[in-house]
Amino acid sequence: MNQSTRPASVQRANAHLLHTLTQENVMKRLQDWKEKRPRMNYLHRVETILYFVAASWNADLHLHLQAGEALSKLFFAMDRLKYKRLWPRYIADIHSLKTDHPDTWRELEEGNISMTKAPSHSRQLVLTTHASS
Repeated sequence: MNQSTRPASVQRANAHLLHTLTQENVMKRLQDWKEKRPRMNYLHRVETILYFVAASWNADLHLHLQAGEALSKLFFAMDRLKYKRLWPRYIADIHSLKTDHPDTWRELEEGNISMTKAPSHSRQLVLTTHASS
C-alpha cells in the first residue's frame, strides 16, 4: 500500500484541508470574488476593445489580427449575430491575403495601413493600404 493512500495519511490530509479551508476563510474569499466578477468581466471587455482599436490605429497587422480574434470571442459571448457571422470571414480573408495577394499582405505587414471611419450613419472602419489609396 502506498504511503499516501494509508488511512492515517488520508485522515491527516483531510484534517489539514479542513483546517486550511476554515482558517483561511476560503468561502468568504470565493463569495467576495463572485461579487467582483461582473465588474472584472466588464473591464476585460473594455480592455479587449481598446486593445483592438490600439492595434488597428498603430498599423500593426499581427496585433490587429490577434486582437481581432480576441474580440470575436466577445461577439459570441454578447450574442452579436451579424458580427459573429461575419467576423471569422474577415479574419480568414485577411489571413488569405498572405498567399492570394502577397504584395498587399507585405504592405499591410509593413504598417502601410490607413484607417478610415465611414460616414456617421455607418459603423465601420475600413482598412486600406497606402498603395491602394
